[in-house]
Parts: sequence; structure tokens; C-alpha cells
Amino acid sequence: MNNEEQPVSYGEIVKPNGEKLQIIDYLQADYVDNRVISVSTIENGSVLLAVENPASTGRNTRNQMWLSAESAFGLLNAMHMYYLAKGVNMEDAVRACAKSDQVTYRKTPNLGDVQQAMTKMLDK
Repeated sequence: MNNEEQPVSYGEIVKPNGEKLQIIDYLQADYVDNRVISVSTIENGSVLLAVENPASTGRNTRNQMWLSAESAFGLLNAMHMYYLAKGVNMEDAVRACAKSDQVTYRKTPNLGDVQQAMTKMLDK
């Protein structure tokens, strides 16, 4: 019997070659319009981004991107620069979204305090 402690898994993803990788943490933002946006960390350090839309939107009901952490930050940077170039202050837009009563956050217990993180962000 192996005495090593097994890490907690919150699901898994399956690579095209059949290899299974565990989800080690996640944060989900549930919006009142029934959108769900999730960010998950995979055991190899990569990130799974997912957006679930209601069928009534006419968009894909589930969109996912499995990225390296560097690519996920690169995507955030590109979005930030895109909206800055359009004259949109992304920090203000994110703050408005975060403090809205239109979203509820769910997370794994091993992730830090979302309320504390939000308070820090809103106090800047």
C-alpha cells in the first residue's frame, strides 16, 4: 500500500492520446443570465478556460481553451491591450463586473479567498 497522499481532484481532462490529467483547482463565475465562466488549473500547470452560454444566446453553448499558463496570461494581456486601443478602461470594466450583484463565485477549497481578492482589487 502506498502511503503517499493523493492530491484532491476536481475532475479531469483527457488528452487526445487518452492520457488523463486532473483538475487541481477552479473558480466559476455564475451570472444571473445563466452564463458560467470557469478557470481551472490542471496538474501539469496548464489552464482550462471555459464559457457556458444558454442556448437562447445563439452562440456555442460550451467553449473551452486549454492553454499553458503563459498563453493564458498572454491572452489576458492581448485583451487588455485590445480594449485599451479601443479606449475602454479594462480595469474599470473588470471592477464593475466583479462588484456586480449579477455574479456568484464558486471555487475549490484549496483556492485563496475570492472575497479578499475582490476587496483588494476594488480598493485600488
